[in-house]
Amino acid sequence: MLSPRPSRLLFGLVLWLLTAAAASAQPADPRPDSDVLALYRQALDRGTANNNLGRYREAESAFRDAWEACHALHGTDAPACGDALVRVAMEVSNQRRFDEAGMLFGMAEPLCQAAASPLVYPRFLTYRAMDLANRGDAAAAHQLAVDANTARRALLRTGGDVDTLLADLAHGLFVQATLSLRLDRVEEATVLAHLARRLIRRSPLLPDWWVANVDELLARIDVRNGDVADAERRMQMALETRRYALGDARPVALSHLSLGALYADNRRGADALFAARPGLAILAEELAGTPGLEADQVLPLLYAGAEERRRTPADTATLDAEMFATGQLVRGGITAQTIARTAARLAATDPDIATLIDQAQQAADRRDQLRLELGRLAVSADEETNQEALTRARGHYAAAARQAESLDAELRAAFPTYDRLVAAAPVDLARVQALLRPGEAMAYFVVGAHQGFVFLLRSDRVATARIPLGRTALADSVARLRSPFEQTGSRVRPFDMAASHDLYGGLFGGIAESLSGIEHLVVVPSGPLLSLPFALLIDQPTGGLVPTDYDRASWLVGRMAISTVPSVSAFADLRTVPPSSAPRPIVGFGNPAFTGSDGGLGALARHCRAEASVPPELLRALAPLPGTETELRQAAAALGGRAGDIHLGAAASEATLRSLPLDQYRIVYFASHGLLPGELRCQAEPGLALSPPAEPADDRAVDGLLEASEIAMLRLDADLVVLSACNTAGGDGGFGGEALSGLARAFFQAGARSLLVSHWPVDTVATTRMMGTLFTGLGPDGSTARALRQAQMAMIAAPETAHPYFWAAFTLVGGGA
Repeated sequence: MLSPRPSRLLFGLVLWLLTAAAASAQPADPRPDSDVLALYRQALDRGTANNNLGRYREAESAFRDAWEACHALHGTDAPACGDALVRVAMEVSNQRRFDEAGMLFGMAEPLCQAAASPLVYPRFLTYRAMDLANRGDAAAAHQLAVDANTARRALLRTGGDVDTLLADLAHGLFVQATLSLRLDRVEEATVLAHLARRLIRRSPLLPDWWVANVDELLARIDVRNGDVADAERRMQMALETRRYALGDARPVALSHLSLGALYADNRRGADALFAARPGLAILAEELAGTPGLEADQVLPLLYAGAEERRRTPADTATLDAEMFATGQLVRGGITAQTIARTAARLAATDPDIATLIDQAQQAADRRDQLRLELGRLAVSADEETNQEALTRARGHYAAAARQAESLDAELRAAFPTYDRLVAAAPVDLARVQALLRPGEAMAYFVVGAHQGFVFLLRSDRVATARIPLGRTALADSVARLRSPFEQTGSRVRPFDMAASHDLYGGLFGGIAESLSGIEHLVVVPSGPLLSLPFALLIDQPTGGLVPTDYDRASWLVGRMAISTVPSVSAFADLRTVPPSSAPRPIVGFGNPAFTGSDGGLGALARHCRAEASVPPELLRALAPLPGTETELRQAAAALGGRAGDIHLGAAASEATLRSLPLDQYRIVYFASHGLLPGELRCQAEPGLALSPPAEPADDRAVDGLLEASEIAMLRLDADLVVLSACNTAGGDGGFGGEALSGLARAFFQAGARSLLVSHWPVDTVATTRMMGTLFTGLGPDGSTARALRQAQMAMIAAPETAHPYFWAAFTLVGGGA
């Protein structure tokens, strides 16, 4: 019997459901504007076609057009527009921009409740269930799906538009069946799936090929029941049905992968790879416009490849390359995409093209940020939010969207190869190995719900292994290791060295021998590992140590320098970007004019910034950072920087920053408080706190809170940006839930090649000492990763700073050169 893989049972093909009732989606009682109504229907059709093919981004754009057309027909915030808005929300959820999706669903719910058609609110409940399922909350999602279908059955008893109701019910039953199987309610899932299949076959509103989605669900039910032969037959039937209807499209590719996973689970490795290869080829071609795969969709194929690798050693090189490409199909992050765009800009030989890339990305960033702020304003119940502000925000967003679309079209006309340069297509194994320098290796992790996989690449060989830990277990382990650093007082709590060694064994145990001789390890983490500074792992048993023997532990950083990158493609991009040509070594900002205490963040957190500038007294009430003055002066002295390039106190302001030619500095250094979105009410993005102006600012550009969207519009030519701040590598601080640093995307967009970020609030005295050692060891041709390792080892050698709280917070994000 096959082992169940619950995470593969959710919504890999979720958006076929979104179109189930498109025939009934036009606004009720439209105004007599036939042109706008035609645009509305065309936008719905375009959105439907794109989500059928899994092109979520394009479908979102189309449904947004439908939403705007609905506004033209009915006016802003009309209940008739709720149906279009919830489709936008669902598309955003399927791109994993969950913060934004939550706001859109919050905006849509009262509209759907007030809609003239009673079909609309049950549809909203089903979409919201799908959103919760995408987030991993199957139990809550199942209850909403049940509520939606209960409402539909009640409507059927009252008559009305029976065909549309039955189409909606087929949609809702499929969602509920999928969630029932996720919750191990196999009998319930079976009954619901068969009923959904029957309704689809009989519905005049639904294409016959949608039966393939239910057939694949029934195949997974067969798997759960041990009926492998029936499961194989159903999956092959679903694959053929989709292929005839859609050709070489994403849903067909996912059918290939499902069939391959079925064979892999039955230890039919060769069959698994043969079945999956056509799907992998389709996905590799489409990856630039789609969100990639979930880890659990590719892990069975990686396991099958590893099995075949052992069985047929002569094919090792071919299988290694294929497995490595397959692993890279896992959903990428926004930071990696940003690095690709920045690399394209820096590589452009035509300065006009480079400028156009820059302008197009800035416009897109501005549009996305305004869209997020618009959502926050729309759902805020704060007294500062009013209709006038909403109207103004809508106007700003509409103008930004038009500008972004215009520049994007201009860029693609002038630079036809741009899409290829920034595509998230897998990087060839041989290319990555060629980019690794002597003594370097890359550890690339793919983390699923219950297990994972690791590749260890060296210039001349590859090692692979299963990881016996999934997302939940890894999240628990990382949280346990980080818990002593979440300081609630002045005393540093003990660090669990045994747990650190256990986690090392779980992650590297299968490839431990291949780590021998590595001097610099480039880590490509995922999932909970994004919140782990790998330097604090311990690679030898700790049985002979007492709890305070931190200076005697065998830390991984004692063996090798460590840096991280957001993706394999980001590593390749960063390694091929030329180094900075800036003439000056360093510019720094620190010890801002803060005069408050640690409690100063509380007042700032209660402030709702909305569209206004931050009141200066709120920033001024933050805790001062006097030790950062010494930190910055030491770094400048070590690098031969000028005293006038270090800006302290009141001079460490946004106004000062914007007056400087920042692209003339190879290192840009911030020593201040970092603020994450969750720390400020109504704050849509992370930022850095700088000195506030003496009087309230009329312009947010000089108010002292340097937000990510503002950072992205700076122009840097920096080999390194240092964020010696509080918690700048927070696990979920980025736009759309992006991990690593909440500020990383913005600084890479601005032109940074690497960042030094901190995972928790750092000790100022210890940081000053460590940074002094780091920059003293960073010669003209030095490696930042190696200099960071030397500085951390110096801290470990002194018993008073050997606890990882004092040295392990800092992680280098970038290629490590």
